[in-house]
Amino acid sequence: MLGVLAFLAGWQFSAWLMIALLCAVAAAVAWFLLQAFDDSARVSAASAQALAARGLMRAQSDGRGPAPHYPGGSENPEPAMTPIQSSQPGAAVPLNPPVQSTLLPQAAQPVAHVPPVPPAQPAVVDQSTSKTSVFGTVTPRFGDAARGVVDRRPLEGSALLGACYVMPPGSIADAYSLDNYEVRGASRIGIAHAHAGEPRQDDYVITTADGGRYLVVVVCDGLGSAPQSHFGSHWTTRLLSESIDIITREKGKSHEPQDVGYMIARTEGMLRTQFDASFPGGQIDSISTTLVALVLPVDGSDGYAFRIGDSDLMFVSETGWQSVFGNPNEGPLADSTTAAFPSTNQAQYKAVRSGGRCIVLATDGVAGPMLASPDVVGAGFIQYTEQPISESDFSLLVGFERKAALDDRTAVAVWRK
Repeated sequence: MLGVLAFLAGWQFSAWLMIALLCAVAAAVAWFLLQAFDDSARVSAASAQALAARGLMRAQSDGRGPAPHYPGGSENPEPAMTPIQSSQPGAAVPLNPPVQSTLLPQAAQPVAHVPPVPPAQPAVVDQSTSKTSVFGTVTPRFGDAARGVVDRRPLEGSALLGACYVMPPGSIADAYSLDNYEVRGASRIGIAHAHAGEPRQDDYVITTADGGRYLVVVVCDGLGSAPQSHFGSHWTTRLLSESIDIITREKGKSHEPQDVGYMIARTEGMLRTQFDASFPGGQIDSISTTLVALVLPVDGSDGYAFRIGDSDLMFVSETGWQSVFGNPNEGPLADSTTAAFPSTNQAQYKAVRSGGRCIVLATDGVAGPMLASPDVVGAGFIQYTEQPISESDFSLLVGFERKAALDDRTAVAVWRK
């Protein structure tokens, strides 16, 4: 009997405990609901106040509401917007002030008169200085604004560092000024390589030699049939500019045309060493590339150029662009296939006398259309290279549109000041 009474007493105590816990939970839920309702009421009141103030401001700006009262008794305060002069004479563009979102009681909320915003003026483009033909939109900007960093001098050829693993970007562009010369360079991947997911195989460098006494430009075009030709163009541009720098330092002004053979031989040896280290057991033809190089004394005296393959150096004649070297398939080096370095180390050499007009070193992706289309591509390059332009405009010029011109595009333009 005592056991039964003890069991009943324990059951009644547990029931009362459960009832107390349920009451506590219900009270907590009711408190949270009351807090949420109170917050919603305050937000609704603030929103109604803001809408009322906005409607009053709109009515005042339309002349349908009472005149606003400003602190200090002024009925005509300064405008809340500061005009600045635009590019067109007589036009003003309003500069909107930051919007204040602080919630204040209605009696203390200042209401400002906002004058109507004048319609935006369309920009005026001078069509006489822009072209939208095969070159896209090119706006020549002559003078210092066109040159970008006009005091940027090229590095010496011996200071360039080549990469063991080469993955060139899709496009590069440069602008340099060196004593008597202005130089612009650009290289862009061709449509064929871009669609195939292949790297840009062209490359170029703009350097100096013999302590800055010579301007050196080297342009290379990796053969499309060589799977690793982007390595060859990258390494050859840098190794050849280094060889030119070293040999001109040793020879000084007494170096002669036959020194070009030493430059090429030194470059070939270093290129083969680099290739063997990067591609053990590989075929050297897999990095074949054409090359064209220009060496100009900065004092304006005569320089020289040499090439292997069909990359070109061109100047403007009375009939348009003309190659310094002539047709690569004519003469003692004529061949049915494109000559390429390092398989071929016999170069064409030409003395160069720089004049006031621009001279252009280019791979066949640019030189071919310039010579094959003198009335369109060639004429466009003549027009836009009358004076130095910015490096971005020069890159746009190199990226001209032409049907079936799918190869990489690389060109370097040199102006004598």
